[in-house]
Amino acid sequence: MTQATLYVVPDSHTVTYNDTDSGYTFVLWTGPGATGSVISPASLAGYSTPLCTSDYGTAGYVNAATYVGDVTCTGGSSTDYSFDTGTTSNLTIIPANQATLSLAVTSAAYNGHAYTLTLSTIGGSGPD
Repeated sequence: MTQATLYVVPDSHTVTYNDTDSGYTFVLWTGPGATGSVISPASLAGYSTPLCTSDYGTAGYVNAATYVGDVTCTGGSSTDYSFDTGTTSNLTIIPANQATLSLAVTSAAYNGHAYTLTLSTIGGSGPD
């Protein structure tokens, strides 16, 4: 008996650089791809969940413009269906909020000597 195919389609995902990633989700479609009917995993006999991942956290996209990569899924199974995991979705990593530090320092005297430190605003694009 030939198993019917279900298509594992990962949801698009956005994360801010240096934030904890909440994980990836997907939808099972009768397909091909994200077409046809959505199938509830709870209705599948012998269901094993696919694993969806991305290169977030390993690719090092630091302090750059917004990065768009892929979310991919692998594995998963069911008694009556085979799973096609060839569809990918977008992973968007956005830069962290700008961090700005402002300090005001005045002149100081120590042992009869005058010392002056001048420091202007320091701006950045978040933690490195």
